[in-house]
Amino acid sequence: MSAIRVIVADTSVADLYDLPARRAALQKVGSIVNAEAARHERDLGSGPPGRVGNRTTGVRHALQARQSHKQHVTERFVRRLARAAGVDARSPGIDGLVLVASPRLLSAVKSQLPKSARSRVIGEVRRNLVDAPTVELRQQVHACLPPPPILVVDRTPFWNLYHPDDVGWARERFEADLRGERARDDYQE
Repeated sequence: MSAIRVIVADTSVADLYDLPARRAALQKVGSIVNAEAARHERDLGSGPPGRVGNRTTGVRHALQARQSHKQHVTERFVRRLARAAGVDARSPGIDGLVLVASPRLLSAVKSQLPKSARSRVIGEVRRNLVDAPTVELRQQVHACLPPPPILVVDRTPFWNLYHPDDVGWARERFEADLRGERARDDYQE
């Protein structure tokens, strides 16, 4: 059975859903939780920023961190989420990925995705829908899916089933059916 994997994420949790058919309901298959996202900045790191002194003037300055502890925790979560999405994309039962997240988080996840997983992304929803009702989530996911492929039906072999003398008669009846010219009782001959 093939399905589309839908990943709905924010900075604290990512819910994984399967969409078994195009118009089916979403089935939750798991979650990835970032437990450190709920912690306060001061609980994530210790101590003030480092200091540096100028030898000639004796003035000391505080060094600013390149990123805050919260940003570092979010970056680690994004990497973990991208790794999980990469594994899901390579799974044999998964036809594609749909990513649902806020624009900033979505771009961070896409930048961390391996190329093989990036090529399997078939849709994106740039909204934070983690706490949204499943009905709204389903509508947004279905709206971002690409249209189904158009199936071309070749009817030529069908006409080959008839005897060569009856092909003209069969085509006339078939076209009359399409136009609605024949009554239903004609089939009970």
